[in-house]
Amino acid sequence: WYRLGSRKRFDPEAAAQCLFRETLAHVPPNAPYVLGIDGVCLYRTGRHIPGTAWTRAPNTAPFRRGLQRAQRFVNCAWRVPLEQGYSRAIPLEWVPAFSPKSVPAQTPPQKEWEAGLEALTRVREWLNAEGRSQQTLLV
Repeated sequence: WYRLGSRKRFDPEAAAQCLFRETLAHVPPNAPYVLGIDGVCLYRTGRHIPGTAWTRAPNTAPFRRGLQRAQRFVNCAWRVPLEQGYSRAIPLEWVPAFSPKSVPAQTPPQKEWEAGLEALTRVREWLNAEGRSQQTLLV
């Protein structure tokens, strides 16, 4: 266990780029590369977990709202081309969108739209690196 725990951890950036390159086989260069961006909250119980802050609890009655700890992220997902009228969203990247009042984390606090713009910029850079600088991004 010591040897396993002392190894370098999983590199999410490399995995995201690998998954992105696999998606290019399904989108011709002259077609738009379609993305979906959405804010996501992961509910937590600890008060000291980095990036957590108080937010409204979704499972409480509308007339008596409660509070819950959560971490905010922005999910950037590739929309698979329509097939028989059905499409899926394959998550490419989750960008932290922690609020300024959250527990301090390694990533600086930012708004959801800033995290979404960061994800879009990264996908645009990946497209440019693959020689698809003229390909349209549809979000």
